[in-house]
Amino acid sequence: MEKGKRGYRYDEAFKREAIALVIEKHIPLSNAAKQLGVAEETLRQWIAKSGLKQHADEQKSDAQRIRELERDLKQARMERDILKGGSRYLRSTPEMRYRFMDTHRAQWPLAAMSRALEVSRQGYHAWKRREPSRRTIRHATVRLRLKRIFEQTNGSYGSPRMTRVLRNEGEIITHKTVERLMRAEGLHASRKRRYRPTTDSTRTLGPAPNLLQRAFNVPAIDRVWVSDFTELPCRNGKAYAVAIMDLCSRRILGITVSHNMQTRTLIHTLNQACHVRRSRPTEPIVFHSDQGSQYNADTFRTELAKRNFQQSMSGRGNCYDNAPMESFWARMKTELKHEMLFDDLRHARGCVYRWTHLFYNRQRLHSGINHLTPVQFEEELISQQRDQPTCL
Repeated sequence: MEKGKRGYRYDEAFKREAIALVIEKHIPLSNAAKQLGVAEETLRQWIAKSGLKQHADEQKSDAQRIRELERDLKQARMERDILKGGSRYLRSTPEMRYRFMDTHRAQWPLAAMSRALEVSRQGYHAWKRREPSRRTIRHATVRLRLKRIFEQTNGSYGSPRMTRVLRNEGEIITHKTVERLMRAEGLHASRKRRYRPTTDSTRTLGPAPNLLQRAFNVPAIDRVWVSDFTELPCRNGKAYAVAIMDLCSRRILGITVSHNMQTRTLIHTLNQACHVRRSRPTEPIVFHSDQGSQYNADTFRTELAKRNFQQSMSGRGNCYDNAPMESFWARMKTELKHEMLFDDLRHARGCVYRWTHLFYNRQRLHSGINHLTPVQFEEELISQQRDQPTCL
């Protein structure tokens, strides 16, 4: 190191040692300058002229590095939380991701959400400025209608029936679109419960023959009626329901809820059904049921004979021979799932009667009868019969 006119001159060996302290030994530049007795700016110029890069971390204090690590950790945790709520949007369209960002804007910064969801903030802002398309507006309206229908039907309709209702209201829409919009709204139809037999088939009289033989597609009303009992749970015990259905239209003609499964309850329900039909049938009606003791009772068989019915019974313990009635009970219990532990007999009667007479018969679309309600199907059938020309 030599002294010149303008101060000290440092030889190349000294400069290399000084540079090595900072670059190789990772001593902070300010500390190295003090140790060597040179100005920080001078040492910085030597490093710049050498072409070697000083490691960025060496110019930072420990406190700075800790703050940076804490910031990185906070950012990683935030992106993890974003992905917990929005991971399903990663495979969706950018529009769906922008909608998620807009919904959660108050919860997380846009920058963090755009990184986690792999979209740009510029794209988000462009989406916000863009006017909603006619398709978007229409789908928003349809989603509101789907929620209304779902509430009115006690959560019983899946996408096929939802599609049918919308089409009946004049909406031109595909089943796939309805399915997607229902999924976006979190609407899922309730499912049937497993079948559990409740009928006591102990009898004194022999069973009637199986005239139905699972021929469940009947061309006209008042050709075949089917009936069955079921058990209803109550907080203070059990209740029982018995119903009679016209197999052609799937309409429930009579239903009774009581504390017992006695034959007189069954006869009372038969009286209801006959009152609904009013006119006496000209041809015998097949009355099909299981082999329960109520259906085998002599008093009930006498009532059937007086009213021009032919009795038919399923095979013993074979629920499939009376599948339409079993399906009806399963559907009722599924769609009344929020009410299926009734407070008492009165509560059970009210729920079952409302669901059957107001909803099932008059509002609920049935896939087996061209997606009509039972009452609508009967009205159309009668109208078609009237319009048919008579042969002279």
